[in-house]
Amino acid sequence: MARRQKRLQQRRRARPKRRKTHPVRALGSSLAVATVAGLLGWVWWAGETPQHPLPDPPSWLPKCPVGGGPVNFAHRVSAPDGPIYFCCEHCMEQFHAAPSTFNAKIELQRKELDHLPRIQVSCPISGDPPDPAIYVESPAGRIFFCSPNCRDKYVASPAEYAGAVASSFWYQTKCPVDEKQIDPTIRATLPSGETVYVCSQRCHDELMQNTVEYAPGLALQGIRLHLD
Repeated sequence: MARRQKRLQQRRRARPKRRKTHPVRALGSSLAVATVAGLLGWVWWAGETPQHPLPDPPSWLPKCPVGGGPVNFAHRVSAPDGPIYFCCEHCMEQFHAAPSTFNAKIELQRKELDHLPRIQVSCPISGDPPDPAIYVESPAGRIFFCSPNCRDKYVASPAEYAGAVASSFWYQTKCPVDEKQIDPTIRATLPSGETVYVCSQRCHDELMQNTVEYAPGLALQGIRLHLD
């Protein structure tokens, strides 16, 4: 019996002693875990939430023929009968997969575009900036060209260039910096990849240096920049 008790005592001595956790230390550990979890949550939130929120798209914007939402004029596809505008790149990809599926909605979009102000920014023949002194009258108004040669090509076959004429117009009509009418000869390709127009070289330089500041104004004209 004595031997058995002795063995039990030896086993108890061999077991590691349980250390009591101090209440203050336990609280510190819990706070540390909570802090790390909070930081991870903030990182996730920052990744999901735009750092540069833009105003809601204006109600007058035409509808995307694929997604049905307001278009972003920065997302455009040139078609033989005129440009088609979309709300995002994903919708553009869906359109390319089955273009004829969206014909009816594209026609509706073009009727909406007919009521919007616009400015011609390129010659429909060459793509160069138009010359205000070289133009022809048409049922839709004046069409400008960069040279007499381009004008003569259009006059010889106007139906052939109908789509090119439609693509030569731009629906962002005001400079985002000075809010004056854009100059078709002064174009800015932004770091985010979009192309916009301004009214002067000074505004071009200002826009390139402070793009985020002028992004809300462009959004109200239907051009939403990819800032994040």
